[in-house]
Amino acid sequence: MKRFLLKFTIFLVLNLTTTSIVWKWMAIQPNNYSRLSHEINIKNQLERIQQIYEPKIIFIGGSGCGFGLCSPLIMEYYQMPVVNTGTNAALGLRLQLLLFKSYISENDIVIVIPEYNHYFGNFYMGTESVIRILSSHYTEGYKLLNFKQQMHLLKYVPIAYRDAKYARSIKAVDVKNSPYSAQYLNEYGDTEMYDQRKYPISSKRDGMGDNKGLQRETIILIIARFQPILYK
Repeated sequence: MKRFLLKFTIFLVLNLTTTSIVWKWMAIQPNNYSRLSHEINIKNQLERIQQIYEPKIIFIGGSGCGFGLCSPLIMEYYQMPVVNTGTNAALGLRLQLLLFKSYISENDIVIVIPEYNHYFGNFYMGTESVIRILSSHYTEGYKLLNFKQQMHLLKYVPIAYRDAKYARSIKAVDVKNSPYSAQYLNEYGDTEMYDQRKYPISSKRDGMGDNKGLQRETIILIIARFQPILYK
């Protein structure tokens, strides 16, 4: 029994030491693509939320949250500052919540928008995106990973390291036309690249017949159906 306990203790110490070294090593492997992409929104909104002392509206979610909101309009309607933290669903819902938890006050409104994958398997704990984003923008976030999540993420370390290595040659010009480019982020955390003057919808690609741009009939249908509910 004593021999078993000794071996177990040695194994545990070696495991914890190795894990600690791995995360410290990955923390100094920033990904240049991540620094030039919308993933910088994590850093931006963490800095911004610390400067807002009044009641605010906080949106927590993935890129669907980042692409799908118009925060200035929401802010104007409710007369409250809006913080859109939407970045990447593969960051995992657990970390999305923990990163901003300590900045939530009693009178804040928090809207969590999990993406579908968060309801299945271990996706809520994230993928290599966790390592990429934390290493590139917020290394202090590694402290938020519990033992279970660290063990889960270890298998993604080789992928994250490989991607960081390949991304060293990426420049801003390489991602400027991507919807995920950092240049399309506004101060609230919204991605604003879908300006139809610059990015018209292709009728052939999207199967919209001869129509180009937004399908107005769809928008009219939604407004007609839900307006009585929204404004009663």
